[in-house]
Amino acid sequence: MSKYAFLIHGDEGQYEAINERLRLRKYGAWLIAEKIQQDKLAKQQARQVLSAVQLAKRIADREGMSVEEAFARLQNQGEADNALMLADYLDEAREMVEGGLSRNESDAKVISIFMRTRGEGLIKNKWVPLADWNDGDTEMLNEELKDKIMAVISTEQSGGSAAEDFEEEEQAAEQPEEAEGNSPIGSDLNASAPKSSSTETTGTAATDESPLVA
Repeated sequence: MSKYAFLIHGDEGQYEAINERLRLRKYGAWLIAEKIQQDKLAKQQARQVLSAVQLAKRIADREGMSVEEAFARLQNQGEADNALMLADYLDEAREMVEGGLSRNESDAKVISIFMRTRGEGLIKNKWVPLADWNDGDTEMLNEELKDKIMAVISTEQSGGSAAEDFEEEEQAAEQPEEAEGNSPIGSDLNASAPKSSSTETTGTAATDESPLVA
């Protein structure tokens, strides 16, 4: 947290309690540092999707199938037939998977920056800025605390009206969509799968609607 933040936002502010010893200051919008972190995550995901599409194109050309089918097989690497076909592409597939971030990893990155920019902890009966909060601290959060922080993040992104939107996103994320494949990239890349020219798409990128980088 900047030592000059009081010049911008004042000394007094509104806070959201995370538990009895942690709280987040509310500004009604994201700060520049938080948006920069989101941009970094969005670029990383874009690189992952691009790598997946490029690999799907190479597989499609070599195996004589459509790019859509090759992409679907990449998402379902755990199936026996797909695993056998993809044996020649293991190094590329592994590099692609390891270069991406899971939903939990993306959430953790966003939480860490929010805790550094607006988090405060009750230490020796005094609220102290948590400017040195790191990823290791975030990893110690349980799901309940994580959900509370993510709700604040979502609400702040839309100026204080996104609590219900966050709950809907969390419910949607729990749907058994990932069960269709065993690959760690399956759920992350569904929205970016190549579409045939005859298919209409009306969806928008997750990065436009989510506080994470989907």
